[in-house]
Amino acid sequence: MATRATNRLHQFLIAVFPEGEARYLNQLLKVTPYYPTPKDILAGNGLERIERLGERHRENMLELAANTVGVPGQTYGWLIQDLSVQRMESLAKRDGLTSIIRRRVTTHPYGKILLSFPHLGEISAATIIGIVKNIDRWPDKKKLKKALGVYNSLTQSGTSLGRTRQGKEGSRHGRRVLFQICLGCIRTNVRDNDFRDYYLRQVARGKVRMKALVSTMGKLAEIIYHCLKAGELHQYKGKYRMTIIASNKKP
Repeated sequence: MATRATNRLHQFLIAVFPEGEARYLNQLLKVTPYYPTPKDILAGNGLERIERLGERHRENMLELAANTVGVPGQTYGWLIQDLSVQRMESLAKRDGLTSIIRRRVTTHPYGKILLSFPHLGEISAATIIGIVKNIDRWPDKKKLKKALGVYNSLTQSGTSLGRTRQGKEGSRHGRRVLFQICLGCIRTNVRDNDFRDYYLRQVARGKVRMKALVSTMGKLAEIIYHCLKAGELHQYKGKYRMTIIASNKKP
């Protein structure tokens, strides 16, 4: 809801106050619940009701409002204000729910284990816990991988040879979470971790980067399964790190 309200505010602010939208959108979103149009901003006693708004931003925004080329905002003022209030309420609800989720994850039996993985936060852990429920439900890692949406399926047409492709069953939320975690793990400026090592190994073997990333998601699901099954925290041991053997040949 907050995202939808923000996207609609973009559209109205581009029409009414294009200079403010282009240069000070984040600050402007704090202003519009109280002063929705440039005219309201100018009549707002220097935006004195707005907290945590820097003096330089305040002065620049007032100057832009005085010289805006946007369409007159009287028609849209009430709508901009209503959307801004909706956005604030949605963000407050989201933050409240996020706080509850984080507290519950930290006290869940699987919470500490999942949070030991790199780039796996409380919200991602809650998503995985919601899919897994009880690790004893899953007889092997392949079943869990399928439930998390990372598995290969064999396709065959007529007499042509079958080929594997990414399956479409399982939780799309689980697939999204694994993708985000692995994407964070493989960045060049992150600390060494199993999943970056595994990804680089797959790329070095000639696998295209996106397929290597999907393979890394599958490896993450497997290691999550083993850690939850054993009740052990994840620890980096460099198991998948590539070893470079120096050549003895003279140049």
